[in-house]
Amino acid sequence: MKKAELVFVTMPAIGHLVSCVELAKLLIECDERLSITVLIMKLPFDPKVSSYTNSLLETPNLHIRYLELMKEEPSSQLSSFLSIFFRFIDNHKSCVRDVLAEISNSVSSHLGGIVIDMFCTSLIDVANEFGVPSYIFYPGGAATLGVLFQLQSLRDDLNEEVSYYENSDVELALPTYINPVPAKLLSSALFEKDGGVDMVLDQAQRYRKTKGIIINTFLELESHAIHALSNDKTIPPVYAVGPVLNLKGSNSQNQETEMIMKWLDLQPKCSVVFLCFGSAGSFDGDQVEEIAYALERSGYRFLWSLRRPSPKENFEFPSEYENLDEVLPEGVWCGVPVATWPLYGEQQENAFLMVKDLAMAVEIKIDFKRDFVMGVSSEILSADVIERGIKHLMDPENEIREKVKQMKEKSRLAPNEGGSSFSSLRLFLEDVADNIP
Repeated sequence: MKKAELVFVTMPAIGHLVSCVELAKLLIECDERLSITVLIMKLPFDPKVSSYTNSLLETPNLHIRYLELMKEEPSSQLSSFLSIFFRFIDNHKSCVRDVLAEISNSVSSHLGGIVIDMFCTSLIDVANEFGVPSYIFYPGGAATLGVLFQLQSLRDDLNEEVSYYENSDVELALPTYINPVPAKLLSSALFEKDGGVDMVLDQAQRYRKTKGIIINTFLELESHAIHALSNDKTIPPVYAVGPVLNLKGSNSQNQETEMIMKWLDLQPKCSVVFLCFGSAGSFDGDQVEEIAYALERSGYRFLWSLRRPSPKENFEFPSEYENLDEVLPEGVWCGVPVATWPLYGEQQENAFLMVKDLAMAVEIKIDFKRDFVMGVSSEILSADVIERGIKHLMDPENEIREKVKQMKEKSRLAPNEGGSSFSSLRLFLEDVADNIP
């Protein structure tokens, strides 16, 4: 009998790639009759993707194959980062088409569908050429996905000018949030020059035409948002399969990483502050000084993943001083309380969810904003504000600690057999099986 095969196409950024690979592994663990091909695009200025890809190729998997697509140089002739990025994705259509053709003609596999990263919706056109269904993998949460759908509906159904909300004091009633969300917390990507809002919302418009959306969250954490999405009949079925995490780290862990992990093991329980702002999070010298003063005055041990901003003349990710993102797992899974200081992407929306809707995080500065492309901010957050947030976070009497501890237990049950995410994975696989003749 032919095996069902899925093709995954991921955005060329380390956070999206790692989540995509871990999802593929989860699906294989759930059903070993499945095979998956993961297509990897690589940006010339992101060495983390190359390093991670090499580690994948060094550890073969019988059910998962990894293919690096032919390198395409991003065009420098376009006027905005988003236009450059989406053109870069479009330029890989022919490569994706070749892979789908190969699988379609295989005597051993049935092409069951294509799972596309949230920013790669132009590849839906290629899937349609082969008559196979497309699914979206959204590596964020259900609440922020709902933001995109709501704004896209305001634009397309009510003819509203969404760019009006940039830095607005208006509060938005969003179905996936319990509390009204200040418009000033919307992602700065929506307001990038030269049509950023339309480029982003056009992606959400295409989500509605897929066969399903896989989300990296779980029912117990985002029940309100998941139910809101599921009750909207204009949105395809959503599969909350998280938390999707890389808990084993990279095969290329170095001696310095091992030394840090040993140091952490020697510290008293709940005594270390870990500062990490995402793969594109960085600060310039003035802000680094304020953070350092706050840490010193707080008196707590700390571990800091510190990055310097990319050169202003180049489209590059920040370079690293220390990077433990792929080594240390995310805080909800480990029962660790979080102090929110969002910088970019949908981090502001996530911070609002955690602080206001779920009451599972403390706030340092929830509406801190920086330039979407250059990664800089005109605002310097003072050491006093940072210190106050750290002390609130580390307070042993903080009631948030118990709530997060309870959510930790739920997050670990969700992916296990009988859990909500396991059941959602099974439903997705059943839908894929229906695609096989």
